[in-house]
Amino acid sequence: MATEIVHNKKRHIDESESADDTEILTKNQRLIEKSELDFIQFLLCPQDLTTSLDVITDDPIPNIVPIFNFCSQEQDTTNCSGSTSMVAGSFYIPKTNEEKPLGEDAHFICAEEQIIGVADGVGGWAKKGIDSGKYSRELMENAESSIQKQKQQDKSSTADIDLMKVLNEAFLNTKAMGSSTACMLSLANDTLHAVNVGDSGFVVIRDGVIVYKSEIQQSRFNCPFQLGNSKNSNDPSVAEKISFPVKAGDIIVMGTDGLFDNVHDFELELVVNNGVDSWESDAPHTLAWRIAQYALENSKNTELYTPFARECSKAGFEQRGGKYDDITVIVAHIWPL
Repeated sequence: MATEIVHNKKRHIDESESADDTEILTKNQRLIEKSELDFIQFLLCPQDLTTSLDVITDDPIPNIVPIFNFCSQEQDTTNCSGSTSMVAGSFYIPKTNEEKPLGEDAHFICAEEQIIGVADGVGGWAKKGIDSGKYSRELMENAESSIQKQKQQDKSSTADIDLMKVLNEAFLNTKAMGSSTACMLSLANDTLHAVNVGDSGFVVIRDGVIVYKSEIQQSRFNCPFQLGNSKNSNDPSVAEKISFPVKAGDIIVMGTDGLFDNVHDFELELVVNNGVDSWESDAPHTLAWRIAQYALENSKNTELYTPFARECSKAGFEQRGGKYDDITVIVAHIWPL
């Protein structure tokens, strides 16, 4: 059975609390929490967080070419509920693989319906000759179809779109071999509603600080919960249901593990803050591009103390540097109506 969870990364929040009483991490708390990593990370990571990375290089990982660069344009907000709307853009950098040029990630942005989603095909299927990217892409396509179906059934508002129903219908209609993580998020009545399976996820950044981060779901280290048609895969009943209140000015960063395995929370805060302070990064897709490039640079570095290296150490494995993977980033700005 899916669990209803409304919580902060560091502490649980009682559902009876109002949005004004919701406890969030202050800037001072965040500075204390990241102090242990700062000394190591700032010695190793690039100093200029806003420098553009040439993604076509002669490095050992060559010809990395982004294949998605989408930004939602002017949208009809007449059906938006509450006092805010969500404007999103994305950037996707697949791993270099001539046999799988589309990579294994997939995502969508339904601008008018105020819903975004990502999926990450599980790479282990490649050992059996199966491209799990086909599963993740079909899953996201079916999710979009389910959203449109629900929208037609309730023409007055997008607030009633049930993401668990969307996930269930997408899962049942996806017939490709393989398996995938999945994370979908909607904005309705100034509240984010999300369903999450596996290690894709999202953060909410407010006043430059991460105030919420979704939790990873995994059966063991590096083995996330995953939707699929095999007997060893999960179904949507394991999905975590999340609600979190937002306000105008908040920034949502959603991504696959190619982002979160390679970028610490405090690094993500710095990249976002540098981006929103720059006139050229006001657009969500531009900020998504900056974040994806930063994650890519970290993934190719063999010396960095990355989140993946940290989790490897906790699991008893020796690992230095980043984890080269497909990288999907969706950035959504919460704007006042």
